[in-house]
Amino acid sequence: PFKETMANTQLLVDSGQTMKLAVEYLAVADAAMRDFRVGLAASERDFDRGTRINRSKIASNWAKINSMK
Repeated sequence: PFKETMANTQLLVDSGQTMKLAVEYLAVADAAMRDFRVGLAASERDFDRGTRINRSKIASNWAKINSMK
């Protein structure tokens, strides 16, 4: 029973270390995902702003073209 207890204790220690590593990886992945979401929101905001500017320029250019006719 002593050897079995020692073996089980070692397995528990190993499992604890594995769980600690898993939690560390999850924390890193969570931070990466948070940064990704922030970057994605900024990218979409910039894209939308650029789209509005381009629509405005297109409309302005069509107005200039139509005024030359």
